[in-house]
Amino acid sequence: MTNRILCMAAALVAALLVVGCGTGNRSGFDVEINPDAVAYAGSTAIPADLYMPNAHAGNVEFSHGVHMIFADTCEECHPEPWPMKQSPSGTIQMAPMYEGQSCGVCHDGTEAFAATSCTRCHDLDSVTATLPDIQQPGGGFGPTTFSHNMHLMAGATCENCHPEPWRWTVSEPGAMQMGPMYVGASCGVCHDGRQAFDATECARCHDRGMARDVGTQPDDIEWPGTEEYARVVFSHVTHAQSGKTCDACHDGLFEYTTSPAGAFPMVPMYAGRTCGTCHDGGEAFPATDCAACHEGASNPVDAAAAAEIAAAASAPAED
Repeated sequence: MTNRILCMAAALVAALLVVGCGTGNRSGFDVEINPDAVAYAGSTAIPADLYMPNAHAGNVEFSHGVHMIFADTCEECHPEPWPMKQSPSGTIQMAPMYEGQSCGVCHDGTEAFAATSCTRCHDLDSVTATLPDIQQPGGGFGPTTFSHNMHLMAGATCENCHPEPWRWTVSEPGAMQMGPMYVGASCGVCHDGRQAFDATECARCHDRGMARDVGTQPDDIEWPGTEEYARVVFSHVTHAQSGKTCDACHDGLFEYTTSPAGAFPMVPMYAGRTCGTCHDGGEAFPATDCAACHEGASNPVDAAAAAEIAAAASAPAED
């Protein structure tokens, strides 16, 4: 019993040294295997390592020697989930492992490290292919190009993003929404303003030049007129062509949703808020120029009167 414990301890140390390196050729790994497995197999010969090249995710070498430290019999893996033959290249996929199949039968994070721990098996130093960029049309906000290589150079590893929050598939156009990012989901897990730039910095991902092109802008926003005020149409195209970027307005001044009619009263604008942040008569025409926004209006508000209105609205209420 003592010799068996010593053999297993020595083998485990050797295995940890090799696995801990994460790189290099592990074929020919010499280890004293589990005596129960030796007795069961009737031989001390260790089956050859299995080499699976993967230019995109990193090569994988499967070591029978390492696994036989922990397995008591060959039947723990053969013939289910693995037949007694080497699988053709490309037939071993990650998705079934995440569902508890193939390697995932044991590599579930409890019996053995989880299949999501990519670098425990994949040698990232052996990646020779340029990981593909992912193009997202971006709708009216300008297209987005996600660069795998840029993120890897910044220190990210595969398991930082896969399989959570992102599966190993390219999302359909429109599937990636900004709302979840703002509350720390999807890209917002890292892009929170601390680990990486904030997800609200639109121009860091969206191509602003393309976003300014007519036809790629978000739709105009219309507020129908009332008996008191004439109709207003807000044009994203006009503002983008004047040099404004998405983050000039969103999501500090305005959320990425269309506000209901009546949500933008004039008094806050006169006080330099909402539209009045820019429409102050200096950076852009003043908010008191009614006809510039309200169709058919012809009576601009006197600037002095607007100032008095804003001051009165902001004054503390009297008891």
